[in-house]
Formats: sequence, C-alpha cells, structure tokens
Amino acid sequence: MTFGVIDGIFALVIFLGLIIGIVKGFYDLITRPIRFFAAICFTFLLAGPVIDGWLGPYFTQVISDSITEALIEKCPELSAANVDSMPFLFKTLAFFFGVNSSDAALNLEAGQTVPESLGAAIGAPVGNFVAMIVAYLALFVLSMLLLKIVLGLLGKLLTAGPMNAIDKTLGSVFGVAVA
Repeated sequence: MTFGVIDGIFALVIFLGLIIGIVKGFYDLITRPIRFFAAICFTFLLAGPVIDGWLGPYFTQVISDSITEALIEKCPELSAANVDSMPFLFKTLAFFFGVNSSDAALNLEAGQTVPESLGAAIGAPVGNFVAMIVAYLALFVLSMLLLKIVLGLLGKLLTAGPMNAIDKTLGSVFGVAVA
C-alpha cells in the first residue's frame, strides 16, 4: 500500500488532535462545549423574565417616545385622514412589525394625538424586538464569562500537581479520538 495525499491529511488531523489534546488537557477540552451549551441554557432560562420585567418596558417606552417625537417633528399636520404621509422609515417599521397604521390612527385613547397613537403602536413591537436582542446577547456573554471563571477555578483545583499529567494524557487520548 502507498501513502497518499488523503492518508497524509488524515495523519495530520490526528497529529493536530494529539497536540491540541496535550496542550489543552482533558478538562479544558471537555468543558468548552459544556460551557457553551450551559450558557445557551442559562440565556434561554433568564431571557424571558429579563425582557418582560425590565428591558421590554424600558425599550418600548424609549422607542415609542422617539417615534412620537420624530412624527411630531416631521409631520406636524398628521391626522387619521393623511396617515399615509408618514415618512418611509415609519411606514416600513409598521409594515415589518405588522402594525396597521390606519387602525392605530383611528383608535385613539382619551387625550391622545395621532402621532402619539402611532408612536405607541409602532414602538411596542420594535421595543420588544430590540429588548429581545439586547437581552439574549447580554445574557449569553455574561453566562459565558461567569461559567469561564467558575470552570477555570475548578480546573485549576482539579489539574494541580500530579493530576496535571493525568489531565494531559487523557487530553491527548481524547484529542486523537475526536480527530
């Protein structure tokens, strides 16, 4: 049998797996995917309450106020009859988030103007969308950092002294097995 290019690539992958396993060690190789999946689980567990209790109302209020101010500034004569004269950006946001701007302009609460009604109608789904993105990203990053610190400290305890040789040996075996 001859040693071909495919065999060489396969041998190189196994060799790299061996080197990475020795350098990283078994504990580090096994905790990286665990940390990633645990961070995803923590993110999904905590995101709902964070969005509903804090970020959702905050971003909804800020974005609704911003849209209302922009509509008052750009369209001072905005009424239910000429709601189609809204700027393109607000029409696009309303369409994208499923807000019927004609209904929002007609369903005014007591003392509410058309720009305020449109700002609240468009701002609610946009604010929740922004809150969802911010919450998921922030919680994932915080979970990854916290798990890295906790698992790093645990790893220092478990791989100290004579356990380091066992960790490196198991890491090389695991690196070759995974490759």
